[in-house]
Amino acid sequence: MVELGPVGGTCVNYGCTPTKTMVASAEIAHLARRAPEFGIHAGPVQVDMARLRQRKRDMVKTWREGSEKRLSYGVDLIHGEASFLPAEPQSPKSTPKSILVRLNQGGELRLTADLVVIDTGLTVNPPSIPGLAPGPSQVPFLDIVSIMELDHLPEHLLILGGGHIGLEFGQMFRRFGSRVTIVQRSAQLLPQEDEDIAQETAKLLREDGIEILLSTNAHSVAASPGGIQLTVSSDPTGQVTPATSRTLEGSHLLVATGTPPASTSPQPASSPTTAASSRSTSTSRPAYPASTPPATSTAAPPSPTSPTTTTAYSRPIYAAVLTPPSAAQRTASFPTASSSTLSSAASASASDRPPPRAFLSASPGFP
Repeated sequence: MVELGPVGGTCVNYGCTPTKTMVASAEIAHLARRAPEFGIHAGPVQVDMARLRQRKRDMVKTWREGSEKRLSYGVDLIHGEASFLPAEPQSPKSTPKSILVRLNQGGELRLTADLVVIDTGLTVNPPSIPGLAPGPSQVPFLDIVSIMELDHLPEHLLILGGGHIGLEFGQMFRRFGSRVTIVQRSAQLLPQEDEDIAQETAKLLREDGIEILLSTNAHSVAASPGGIQLTVSSDPTGQVTPATSRTLEGSHLLVATGTPPASTSPQPASSPTTAASSRSTSTSRPAYPASTPPATSTAAPPSPTSPTTTTAYSRPIYAAVLTPPSAAQRTASFPTASSSTLSSAASASASDRPPPRAFLSASPGFP
């Protein structure tokens, strides 16, 4: 398995685990503010974002280490960026695929396999509007990863996008204590949901004090002394006129307009730290805010003769997830089944083994 960033993909590092950990904290803050309704007087609610962030990091670390431990049962984990090498001219289709891995710690590694599984996930794609396009005039913004690394509470969080991600972070930070405004270009939130579901969701969010702007297009973003200026328009043609436009002032901007497939490969990372950072955020935008990148495994890649030379990796590459479990494995405990299965696989002759397989996850996206 080739992995550019931290093990675990979206769910462990950027999705389910960290967001639900933070949602739990937001729910506690919400209930604490409602305590007087139940006859409980606990005093003013104060949210410690630095402590909340550390709790999230600790939870992610625990789950990531669990993923790394499970991979250690027979999967060679290589930290680096992989790309396909061109096939030899007139080579038959059955020829094994060749992959070049630029190792995070330096050097290169060549792999061959009959089957390569590409699971490079998604990436952040900000809309093409003035102020968000890559370049020297790009305004710093938050994405679905960097917003969870804030160590302070935004005074006014502007959110582009009224899908599931935008709504989750919107309600979360509103319950932490931020003022929140959500800008959605379609006529309803959650456009893939039924209209009645979207309407009830909007009703609940407005009851929390969130401002929701529907059928509203973002026109431009600019920096301001207070943080961010977002110019929006409700004109159906997208024109900005005094009657249909307004400028929103916010302290922070979250772009949650979608995560398209990571179909292109980034430049090779020069170190494990920059590799983790490039995987978790858009490489074209300035960092906002400065944060500590996720830790990556320090395990060395298997058997290269030198960290700075290109080496043929001749061992078969297996992806455990591609091999259906046997009846014994399904009924036995995981450690026992895994240990016995791997011991048998290690002692089997080359003719008894399945075809070499490789499992790739080596882009700046989120698998």
